[in-house]
Amino acid sequence: LVRLHGWVRVPEQNRPGHDGLIIFDSCGGRQLAERFQSTNGWQEFSFYRTAARNGSMTITFALTGPGEAWLDDVSICRLE
Repeated sequence: LVRLHGWVRVPEQNRPGHDGLIIFDSCGGRQLAERFQSTNGWQEFSFYRTAARNGSMTITFALTGPGEAWLDDVSICRLE
């Protein structure tokens, strides 16, 4: 079991038809993505996933359309 954690800030809402900031990982895929159109200051996010013990895992941060997104203190931690 792993925990993906961090903070996100999206100061303005993206244009209609765009998902804003999308965060997803290689275990959950886009189906379990979190989407942020805009945030009121910094907003915390956490995902919990089951992952292979000796495999790799990636996190994707995608900004769809024009705009600005800030990320801070992003981590992946294995839980006992």
